[in-house]
Amino acid sequence: MYFTDRMALGNKLADTLTNVRGTDAVLVCMKPSSMMVAVGMAIKLRASILPLFYEKLTNPLDTTAKLGALEQSGEFCLNPSITENDYEYIKQEFMAQIEDQKREAMSRLNQAVNEYHGTTDPHILNNRTVILVGDVMMNSLELEVAKLLLKPLTPQRVYGAVGNVTIDVSEQFRINTDESIVLDVLPSSVMGEDHYFESQDVYSVEEKQKLAIYIAQYWA
Repeated sequence: MYFTDRMALGNKLADTLTNVRGTDAVLVCMKPSSMMVAVGMAIKLRASILPLFYEKLTNPLDTTAKLGALEQSGEFCLNPSITENDYEYIKQEFMAQIEDQKREAMSRLNQAVNEYHGTTDPHILNNRTVILVGDVMMNSLELEVAKLLLKPLTPQRVYGAVGNVTIDVSEQFRINTDESIVLDVLPSSVMGEDHYFESQDVYSVEEKQKLAIYIAQYWA
């Protein structure tokens, strides 16, 4: 499915979730590229936004792939496309390299969290409706990070809301949320994420984060 831009995608997803409008819901933005989707949804649903902070690690066996990600608490989340047996082998062969990556990633992560002037406390998700927001998702690593974030928390209900996903990601959304809205399921061979939007974001990452903070303050 194609969209005018990510804001339009957010509006379309919000129209499928009118039942949570005005319920103090929180949109967990799973990817930096999904922020304008979350902004569009937040305006229509009177919801606030919590960015998901994480840093991805490169797979030493394949520098074009990701080994996993560090969540803001410092916990490591393995890329679901990598088996535990393969990960054990990678750890044995590249332990020092992986630990170096983790230290560098944690430094970048701490800097990103410190530079964000809104709340980054995941405990705001307790006893609230949580909506995991994505734009185009071809891998479920971000969803695994979101699961790790939510594991110790007690949200009332967890929704998934995403535009285009691959078949395996669609299945993971179905398994890991109470209800998921997926607008289109893509074949395994897909174009780049930006391909599905006629226009790209005009705001910088910093500007999009400021929009998220203003929205949260407005609905507080």
